[in-house]
Amino acid sequence: MMLHSTGETADLAADDFLPAGRWDFVITPDAARRQARIDLLHGDDILLHIKVLPERERMVLNDRIGGKWGSEIHIPAPPSVTAADMHVRLRQEQNELRVELIGGGSAISPRRIQEMLQARLTFTSGVRLIHDPAGLDPSVVVGRIVRADLMHIVGTLRFPDLRWCGPEGRNEARLVALIDGRIAGRAALPDVTADHLMPSLEFLLHIDDGAFACDGMQADLALEVGGLRSLLASATLKTRFAGGVERCNESMVSGFVCNPALPSRPALVDVFINDVFQATVPALEPRPDLEVLGLSPDYGGFRFRYANPIHLPVSADALVSVRVHNTDIELAHSPWRVSQAVCMTRNLAGPCPEVAHEQGAV
Repeated sequence: MMLHSTGETADLAADDFLPAGRWDFVITPDAARRQARIDLLHGDDILLHIKVLPERERMVLNDRIGGKWGSEIHIPAPPSVTAADMHVRLRQEQNELRVELIGGGSAISPRRIQEMLQARLTFTSGVRLIHDPAGLDPSVVVGRIVRADLMHIVGTLRFPDLRWCGPEGRNEARLVALIDGRIAGRAALPDVTADHLMPSLEFLLHIDDGAFACDGMQADLALEVGGLRSLLASATLKTRFAGGVERCNESMVSGFVCNPALPSRPALVDVFINDVFQATVPALEPRPDLEVLGLSPDYGGFRFRYANPIHLPVSADALVSVRVHNTDIELAHSPWRVSQAVCMTRNLAGPCPEVAHEQGAV
């Protein structure tokens, strides 16, 4: 199984579960002397502005909405503010966000936590996050499945705090795909960007080619951390393929197939002759004509030469079927009739006895 992050940030819905978060930062003495800043931005607005003022032995909170600064909130700092690292903690308290200077004072931000979690996080050089993976709980990660089919699962993950952004947290975490309760594969958690207090990402999770999966089965997305597995989301597999057989004869069959929801991954087809399996064929041949559909022109076409050409007795049926791999989904123009049996009677000019019977002839 392969896992890719799309690099996008998922929106936080009003009904999302918001666990009690805690976010820890360290500010070096040199950064404090340069008036280090931590900001939460939403468009042109600054929802929360945290700045160290060592000469005044305090840390200042403020916001700037519509281009206008609000009233400053002062948090006392110890006299030795530039002598050692400063530890700043942001902590959720119900619907509010408390800003605390360890060893000094604390204050409540004037804006509600829901706004803060939507905002973009930025901080100046010399400010760093504290990544402590201890106690990471996969059950508080919010997961959604947007699409699930035979080839992949697409969805969003939202993490309760910034500890998931550290390499220690990622090394511990694995995403797991299950189809009807059977593991379809595992993948390491991709990089989580520390650009929000509650960071998020959109993911695309590839299902293994060898996994047993059929439309209508249940796809589950789970997160494993330290041996604990938590179910994040479920969906029903539903797949839509485009493709068809374009040429078929007694020696070969060719055509194209693709998954429009996953144009970056070539699809597979199974070839049958008279319902006898012949081979699984990847659609790896270039198809520039598919580009008009927004698909990759680099692949999508398939061509398969039978191991043994079709040689049948005179007047025999030969049907070539091309189906999406491990499904009963037939491509357009499949099955393709290579040859067709003719009923042998003395009077070939008239209908065969079987046909006459079906038509109700006496």
